[in-house]
Amino acid sequence: PSAAARAQRGWPSSPRVGNKLDYMMDTRVYDDYLGLLVPLAARYSTGLINHFFRGRMQISAPDEGVYGLVDHAIEYIQYRGDGFSKIKAKVANTSATDEILAGYIVAVGKFRRNICYVSDFSDIKPRNDAEAASCRSSDEEIVVSKPIAVAGLARSPTQFTFEFPDKIPINSTDLRLQVVFRGQLGNEPDVVVVAGKDLYEPTFVSVHNNKDYITINENAYTEEEVDLVDMAVFLKIVPQGCVIYPSPPNPPLPKLDKNNPFCFIFGRVMDISYQIGSRPTTVVIKGLPVRQYSRFAYLADSETTTLRQSDGNCSSPSDSWPLSNVKWQSDVVDPVSGISQLIYSKFHFSRGIWGWTAASCILGGDGRVPTTDKYWTQMAPLPKDLKPTPVTQIDF
Repeated sequence: PSAAARAQRGWPSSPRVGNKLDYMMDTRVYDDYLGLLVPLAARYSTGLINHFFRGRMQISAPDEGVYGLVDHAIEYIQYRGDGFSKIKAKVANTSATDEILAGYIVAVGKFRRNICYVSDFSDIKPRNDAEAASCRSSDEEIVVSKPIAVAGLARSPTQFTFEFPDKIPINSTDLRLQVVFRGQLGNEPDVVVVAGKDLYEPTFVSVHNNKDYITINENAYTEEEVDLVDMAVFLKIVPQGCVIYPSPPNPPLPKLDKNNPFCFIFGRVMDISYQIGSRPTTVVIKGLPVRQYSRFAYLADSETTTLRQSDGNCSSPSDSWPLSNVKWQSDVVDPVSGISQLIYSKFHFSRGIWGWTAASCILGGDGRVPTTDKYWTQMAPLPKDLKPTPVTQIDF
């Protein structure tokens, strides 16, 4: 600064050192440097952080369409110990430039628990929001799979099967799946890359052998009841060749031809195969007696999962239908305020058996798919303590 400027600020005169002046800086100089250096520091810091976290992976559903699938008749232990010991998922390298090379991957399940869970569903909760909040455990838990060595991760999704020594509980809430890679990323030999996927919670499907009933015009009749219906009901039966019409005059009511093996056989055991995703066979149930049911549970990442009947002697209301997957977790609805909402799915009552989804194998008497669930309410309930019959085969 000039001598006048120095004097105005009350600074001493600037001594000369040879031909150079002794300069001093004020707050305006510091502010100017601050405006130049802070953005540079932020950019360099961002670049450093982006460098450390440049590895990216993506998790997607396996060919089976579901990440886990178990028989509830087997995974039936009360509260702890039962669940999913095997998880399938596709993993892909989605890093912008670097290749994910040799290393290993593990899957991590993060969850809370439904502490009100009862394995036979005899005490159904939650019935309301207060119960839903009280049934959700306060502590988050994790389980880790066995490591899988990989020579690298491809850009296209590659399917892996993760085995968990400690199972992902069948009564999980707030379930999230993570895949962790540790190994070489680009030229760096020891890097950690993490990907996450929010999964829907375990969804239970009950499959009932209801062949002690026949449906006609949305109504369900037992073998004894169908012999007492009026002529208008018999005229709706398809095929009509399965109806025995007596000759006039003064004929009694018609009867079903119960001796014809090509007609309606009450009490027949049920064989059925279901397909989930692109796999030809996923769940097989054979020899299920009448008035019995099997139940399986699965994990998915979408709102619905399509279940297809691929084989068997089951006359179900539909051969393919979307199952509504169960969500039970706390979701943030306002990121600014952090306000969250507890979301949960309520149970349904199907022939005395509680659950979320029930499939019915029943004698279809009129060749039509029922458009309502009216016939469910007309069937006699099964014993409340009736346990599910084991599934014959799960191809997963």
